[in-house]
Amino acid sequence: PTAFACWLQGMHALIYPYQEVALVGELSSLAAQELLHTIWNTYRPGIVLAASNLPIPDNAPPLLRDRPLVNDQPTVYVCENFICRRPVTRPSELAELLQKNHLE
Repeated sequence: PTAFACWLQGMHALIYPYQEVALVGELSSLAAQELLHTIWNTYRPGIVLAASNLPIPDNAPPLLRDRPLVNDQPTVYVCENFICRRPVTRPSELAELLQKNHLE
């Protein structure tokens, strides 16, 4: 039975590509917490998240590099296959990007 679940996860990964999500900004701020809540409030098995305060450390994952803030607000970049969509700062915009190409 556990092998079947692994096969289902593999099929899900083939049909629905993983989304790479980068969140930059003051992570303790209310705006950043709302963005994090938007990411994690729904079961999303195909998400890889990297988050960092600014300045981004030298040893941060490549997903976080060259990700400026938009209007000095915590900013999220949603990428698939290393191609990123426009950066967003509002939870409603983020939810829309996360729903694309995924079952909810």
